[in-house]
Amino acid sequence: MNDGNQISKLTSEIKAGTGAATTTVAAAAQGGQPYELDTYNLLNQLVGVVTDSYTASYPNVDSQAAIAFFMRYPSPSTLEGTTHEDLAAFLREASDWRVGAGKPGTVKAQEILDTLQDTTVPFQEIRDDAVRSTIRQIVYNSGEIDQLEKTLAEFLEQFQCTLTSMNGINTVSAAQILSCIGDIKRFSTPAKLARYSGIAPVTHASGKKDLQFANHRGNRELNYLLYMLSMRMINMPVDNKMLNPFFYEYYHRKLSEGKTKKQALKCVQRRLVNIIWTMLTNHEEYVNPPMFEAPNNGKDDT
Repeated sequence: MNDGNQISKLTSEIKAGTGAATTTVAAAAQGGQPYELDTYNLLNQLVGVVTDSYTASYPNVDSQAAIAFFMRYPSPSTLEGTTHEDLAAFLREASDWRVGAGKPGTVKAQEILDTLQDTTVPFQEIRDDAVRSTIRQIVYNSGEIDQLEKTLAEFLEQFQCTLTSMNGINTVSAAQILSCIGDIKRFSTPAKLARYSGIAPVTHASGKKDLQFANHRGNRELNYLLYMLSMRMINMPVDNKMLNPFFYEYYHRKLSEGKTKKQALKCVQRRLVNIIWTMLTNHEEYVNPPMFEAPNNGKDDT
């Protein structure tokens, strides 16, 4: 099996899951953090049946504190007899003492206990066991993902792959990009890699006219990966900071030149191809520009 096939095999395992982790998929979008979609959805359904006010305290069930909370208290009935102080102490420990920092430690606990409603239904204990069982599956799958990513990272080191030095490219997405490209020596210039990925436009010449059209050929998986990466580069994460100010400003400069959003985004993808080609060819690490707050207060750019 050649190197490209080995990477493809490993990335396929990350995407599809292996062994007991068959529900695991890689979310290379959103910064590349993986999620066990099926088990998270099931947990949301099981807990969500209880009441919106109960789940509102932890809308993201994949956080460390949320996992610990719903494992201990899968339904409001399991909080019966719990005091504000006891719950606050548990939440602080479950969140590595992040809850309560800078404010009274009982605030979060009081918010939860003050909004409780009696939602007990027949066979509530069975439902609680189902919630706990789902959480254990999430924890197990997370361990499987961590091990696969560790194996993948070690494997990538053999290729002197520096793609993960760029903010927005994690181990999984780097392996996906590398598996699509294969041996970078096949592409003597960035332009050839752009054509292979379907980024470069197709030119149709007729008489004295040369018309350019979007390229719908090329490697569509690589095209999609570059599209998602470019989206991460020009949009802001939750903290309203630009992941890469250079690409953010480049995108808006293209808009000011009269290009449409779609055309400006394609320019970002083309620039990314140049950078990725250089990084893979010369084994150079990317120097990330410092992150700072965006001027448009977090509004979407696309």
